[in-house]
Amino acid sequence: MIKENDVVGLQEDKPEFGLKRGDKGTVLMILSASPVFYEIEFMDDGETLAVETINGDSVELFWSAEI
Repeated sequence: MIKENDVVGLQEDKPEFGLKRGDKGTVLMILSASPVFYEIEFMDDGETLAVETINGDSVELFWSAEI
């Protein structure tokens, strides 16, 4: 289960947001549970690429913030 502050990887291109498959982002907020939507900040080399609302089916967990 993906939670806030987890790092996720994008599983498909999102050209409308300037994002591509493999881009990584941090989940800022869980917006809805069914269907799942996340507010995600995508970054590259410390620079924000985009902050977008993404369907949960389009991402997978890359790193969990849970200790």
